[in-house]
Amino acid sequence: MFLHRGSSSQFVGTLTAGTPITVTARNDDSGYAEVSDDQAKSGWVETRFLSDSVSRRARLEEVERDLEKVQQSHEGAGGKLASYEEEVRRLKTDNDKLKSKNGVLESEVKRVQNELAASDQDYQMTWFRNGAVVLGAGLLLGSLIPRLSIPRRRNNRW
Repeated sequence: MFLHRGSSSQFVGTLTAGTPITVTARNDDSGYAEVSDDQAKSGWVETRFLSDSVSRRARLEEVERDLEKVQQSHEGAGGKLASYEEEVRRLKTDNDKLKSKNGVLESEVKRVQNELAASDQDYQMTWFRNGAVVLGAGLLLGSLIPRLSIPRRRNNRW
């Protein structure tokens, strides 16, 4: 920015864009403002070059500092990430082993259930046969005993 003497066009120096300044006077008719910086430079500049916001240069420096802080905080995260990835791989391997073992155990449970069902059916058939034998023997004896004639003794002792 060019510094002028008064609100005229006489040039007295320059200010770097983004330099913090203090506005000491303003002339809205001419469109100039009197300013001074921290190095005791003073003069008049066009008001269209003034801004209340932080300069882009100062903002860039602030963003670069913030970026450096973030990068420093993330430097240690790389090691943690690698250890987490290794832990995830280990857990996936363990999970696959457990799934395989689960499949084997499920088939074993089905086999034992089938054996138990077959054994239960054999047990029921044994009891059915035993009952049939008892029934048959009872019918046979029930029909034969009345036909057997057993002589009765008569006791007439009178």
